[in-house]
Amino acid sequence: MIQEYEDVFTGIGKLKRVTVKLHVDPNVPGGVQKQRSIPLKDKFEQILDKWHDLGIKDVGDEPTDWC
Repeated sequence: MIQEYEDVFTGIGKLKRVTVKLHVDPNVPGGVQKQRSIPLKDKFEQILDKWHDLGIKDVGDEPTDWC
């Protein structure tokens, strides 16, 4: 999987030489939590803009399909 999706496992914010095994219980229902307010929203927006300039993708404001 790491070789097939190499672009996901390399670059900024990626762990190096770390292997993680996720144990997912299919019997546990997923859930979506309400968005929380951010007290330092202006500073947060600056950080997001910097990440965007570095090519880090935005996941959006809506829950993903897997939720």
